[in-house]
Amino acid sequence: MHKDVITMRKERSPDISIVEEHDVKLQRIFDLLELGEVPSEPSDLVSITQQWAKGDHWTPESRVRSFGTKREKLLELFDSMGLVEPILPPKGKYDHIVVIGALARTNLARLEFVKELIDKSHINLADEGEVFFLGGRRSRNPKELFDLGRQVRIVKGHSELPGIPREIEHLTTPVGRYEAFGSEYDLGQLAVLACFGEAVLSSREITDEHGHDLYTKIRLKLGEDAATTMNILNSPEVHRTHGQARHTTTSSIEELLSRFGGDIHENSRILVVSNNPHIKRIGIDVAEVMKQRGRSDIETFSCGPGAAPSAPTEMFLGEIARLIYLDAQKQ
Repeated sequence: MHKDVITMRKERSPDISIVEEHDVKLQRIFDLLELGEVPSEPSDLVSITQQWAKGDHWTPESRVRSFGTKREKLLELFDSMGLVEPILPPKGKYDHIVVIGALARTNLARLEFVKELIDKSHINLADEGEVFFLGGRRSRNPKELFDLGRQVRIVKGHSELPGIPREIEHLTTPVGRYEAFGSEYDLGQLAVLACFGEAVLSSREITDEHGHDLYTKIRLKLGEDAATTMNILNSPEVHRTHGQARHTTTSSIEELLSRFGGDIHENSRILVVSNNPHIKRIGIDVAEVMKQRGRSDIETFSCGPGAAPSAPTEMFLGEIARLIYLDAQKQ
């Protein structure tokens, strides 16, 4: 069942921390993990919980290994905190849609979520509105090969599809031969083609003076609207405190504003699509970057599909840790 929309400006006041909002639930999580009392000092709470945020979402450095009934109880708590179920946006018109890039399967799920919202007339784009898919140079994860193979087969099933990358024409099984799709940028292009199929009208890659891909501009038919432009960004890598260097939500939004900020008019309404358990934190990150870059006039709305059934307990804990850290930064 879909829960109410999370709008960073209206539902979650910046003066209300995750501890204040979910103090009892957070203590229950601490009890289940045998961590004692939730510290009253923000710095102490950050110190304890930051171990959950180290590493990448699917390969955390800290393994809690909560199984059986303990995981079930934790999931109930995560759900009550709005971190499990899909989040629907308010109905209406948006000036632009921003889809946050991720793993192959997640890319497709997020794009299908957008497609369903438009097909069911839950949302629609402004006449000059565009969709931005925030990909980048993160190397493909070996775990993505199965989903990559499935999407390639979907795309190859379409006829007369002008946006098919040249490499697809030569792909054969097994999936281990899909070396051409080595980054999140490549996977983003593939997911768009797999999701929208023959609604794709054209595809053109934009490069810099050295021939490096900057973004792909795709024209496609969305619902009953006229043809829409989708820009798939290839954000550069940045250093991270934990984990390997790659693009982040923050750096991707900065790349978006750098390349397309002039096309985003004042007081735009932007729909930010990720998926749970990341929706709340990504919404906060995006709004903060917009503010820091002088675009506090932009109103953002966060939404997305629910968490994958296979999402590890550590992923939810990592998101809680990141929210706690963001709250502490405001102190």
